[in-house]
Amino acid sequence: MTKQNGELVKLDEARFPALVGDSNVLESIRQSMAGEEISPADLTRIKVPSGGTTSWVIEDLDGEATAKTIEGVIVHIARRRAYWPDPNPTAIPPQCSSLDCVAGIGDPGGACRTCRHNEWGTAVRSDGKPGPGKACKETKLIFLLRDGAHLPDVVSAPPASLKAMRKFQLSLGAKGLTYFSVVTRLGLEKAQNNDGTAYARIVPQVAGRLDPEAVNRLMAYCQDLEGLFDAVVMDADDVETAEV
Repeated sequence: MTKQNGELVKLDEARFPALVGDSNVLESIRQSMAGEEISPADLTRIKVPSGGTTSWVIEDLDGEATAKTIEGVIVHIARRRAYWPDPNPTAIPPQCSSLDCVAGIGDPGGACRTCRHNEWGTAVRSDGKPGPGKACKETKLIFLLRDGAHLPDVVSAPPASLKAMRKFQLSLGAKGLTYFSVVTRLGLEKAQNNDGTAYARIVPQVAGRLDPEAVNRLMAYCQDLEGLFDAVVMDADDVETAEV
């Protein structure tokens, strides 16, 4: 159920088929895949657009579509870090990365908190000049189960959006809620850094609330996908070029 206009409304099966009734969508997908496991590549990635654009670009079966907001239930949030010595990395793996923003694997590896690449002012801009940010980029991967979807999309929250996401999560906690107990709407707002370079950052809002039964179903759904969540890593496209 979601809370709309002060009332609790039963979840529409068309909106969240994976959470309604006796649906076992994940098992059906696995049977359809003839035993092949669902992989990170099967999840649609949605990235914050560059250049201060405030419309999401979403790929679907009909091609690309744009939307001012995207909405759904956040089923998981993963923190990631990655370091590339090249300020313009492409598809190459990072030299060092972390699946929890605590311990890095690679070169230099070790504790992220004390790493030299985690210090402000160590960033290198795309033109090779020093930047005010950190050389090791942090992101949050937001697994969003959107309307009508059976699998979550992965929305990448780059460094400039981390503060807003943290504030959103803290605000929910202060009200006794969690990100997986509400319907979340993600918008975009235009901002610019000290050099006047425009970029977009995420604006999260609560669009409704799930009742306890729906939350329980969601928890079971998340448990079934736990291994998949852990396998999704950060790539070079997950971080914006603008330094804030």
